[in-house]
Amino acid sequence: MLPVCLGRQAEAAAPACASGGKPRARWGELIRHKRRSIHGSGGGKMTDGPARLYFLCGKMAAGKSTFAKELAREKNAVLLVQDELLGALFPGEIQTIQDFVKYAARLREALSLHIRDILSHGVPVVLDFPANTRSQRQWFRALAEAANVEHELHFIDATDDVCRRQLRQRSQALPAGSAWTTDAEFDAITAYFEAPVEDENFNVVRHVSACPGDPAHVTAAQS
Repeated sequence: MLPVCLGRQAEAAAPACASGGKPRARWGELIRHKRRSIHGSGGGKMTDGPARLYFLCGKMAAGKSTFAKELAREKNAVLLVQDELLGALFPGEIQTIQDFVKYAARLREALSLHIRDILSHGVPVVLDFPANTRSQRQWFRALAEAANVEHELHFIDATDDVCRRQLRQRSQALPAGSAWTTDAEFDAITAYFEAPVEDENFNVVRHVSACPGDPAHVTAAQS
C-alpha cells in the first residue's frame, strides 16, 4: 500500500508520472507576514471575528503536521488532516499515486462546502492538506473567497538536509516491515515543490525549521 504521507507529497508529480526519537521541529520567529485582502466573488465584506483559513506548505518532512497541530491549538481552530481522513475513508484502497490523486480530489470536493460553512459561522479552520504547488494552492484560495474570510499560508521553510535527516529518524521509529521514504524518493518529489511567490498574492507567514541543536537555525526579526 502506498503510504498516504508519501502520496500527498507525490501528488504534485502525478501528471508527469502518468505521462533516539523523533525530533521536534523548532520554529523561527515570523520573518515575513504580508497582508492582502481577498474578496469573495460577490464582492462582500470579510467576515468579522476570529474566522480565518490557515493552511501550510513545505517540503516532505519539514514539520508541517506538527506545526498544524500547534497552530490549531493556538487559534482554537478546527483541524482537518488529509492523511487521517483518507486513511479512515479509503483503507487499503490507495495503492498508487494515481489512486491517491483520485481519492484526494474526492475528499476535497466532499469537504469544500463543509469547510466554507464552518468559516462562515466564525470558526477558524486549519487545513493540514498539501499546498506545495501553485496549482494545489488554488483550492485554498477558492475556499477563503467563497467564505469571505482572511487566510494565512504558513510556509515551513526547511533545507533539504533537515528534511532528509528527519525522514531517516522517522523511518527508524517505524515498525519492522513498514514502507519508508528513501532519499531518492525525497529528491524526486521535492523537484516539484514550488515555494509561494509574490505574484500569487497570498498572506504568507514564513517560518524557518531546523532540528534541535542545529547551528543553522537562526531566527530573524519581523519585516
